[in-house]
Amino acid sequence: MSYLGIDFEAKGERSFRALGGTIEFRDDLPLPGDTMRCEIRVTSSAKSNDTTIYFITCDYFVGERYFLELKLGVGLFSEEQLKGAKGISLTKIEKEKRQKIQKQYFEPLRSCHKSSFEFQDLVHLSSKKPNLAACFGEQYDRIGKNPYLGLPTLPILMLDRVISVDPRGGAWGLGLLVAEKTLNPEHWYFNCHFKGDFCLPGALMSEGCIQLIQFYILYLGLNTLTNNARFQPIINLPQTGQYRGQIKRSETKLTCELEVTEIGLEPSPFIKAEGRVNK
Repeated sequence: MSYLGIDFEAKGERSFRALGGTIEFRDDLPLPGDTMRCEIRVTSSAKSNDTTIYFITCDYFVGERYFLELKLGVGLFSEEQLKGAKGISLTKIEKEKRQKIQKQYFEPLRSCHKSSFEFQDLVHLSSKKPNLAACFGEQYDRIGKNPYLGLPTLPILMLDRVISVDPRGGAWGLGLLVAEKTLNPEHWYFNCHFKGDFCLPGALMSEGCIQLIQFYILYLGLNTLTNNARFQPIINLPQTGQYRGQIKRSETKLTCELEVTEIGLEPSPFIKAEGRVNK
């Protein structure tokens, strides 16, 4: 964007923010130690009042293996515009569609007597050798299966506590989960956006939703149907994200709400869900 001359318009008085887009995995995730290469193309632009919006496509590779496509809308916004962001709310049509959803039911493969989980419970799941029994109960002892399947380790863990788990909740009846993350203004994630622009990257909000899906997979016991597994995105499934509000450097509590839309067992156990993050 700078190469195309955006600085003549922004004049150092605007901040870079992503508005959202679509991500689609075309192959398995990279492994630790792999080097990723990204090719970025500006495909179009549009003018909205005094703001230029760019639309970009990013192709990600490991060597010559193409594994990810990201299409994103981005722009540079004034402080007044950013302060006026009102977040995302459902439209009338979206609300009407939700009321027509036919509820389903999925019988968990494991039964946990707890419906809320503290930070230490999540730490049990995020150790290098996760301890599911310490978090969920004795019947979750993995008995040699998937000894390393758990949540990401600290400090990338973007959940501090799971407030509630309702396996029959949500519009689809397949699960409603609510979790929280208390942000520390001195932690690393506020300083990895742009130099001097202390802001939580939207990707880390999405990461919290992903981790809550992983948590629910373990909670339901879907991991018992696999061996030596690792969490993977569903290949060739477009995933849409929207960002309508910045989270600046402060002690802020984020709330992540996850509604499960589909649970399947073939070809491998999977979950699809809608996630929302609010401050």
